[in-house]
Amino acid sequence: MKKFALAALIAVVAASPAVAAKKSKKAPAPVASANSNENSARLVRDSLPVFLPSWMIPFYLASNKS
Repeated sequence: MKKFALAALIAVVAASPAVAAKKSKKAPAPVASANSNENSARLVRDSLPVFLPSWMIPFYLASNKS
């Protein structure tokens, strides 16, 4: 019985990468905007909290981003 259980365990472990490869479907990569100015503005806007003083970050997070 132990040999059968060990053989079944080995078969399951050996088959798991093949099953995972069949199930995994990658989502398409997000497409960057064609407008380079929009991308630059987004970069500046999203990096702003890095350069803000710590007391200003709650105000920045509370503001409405559009």
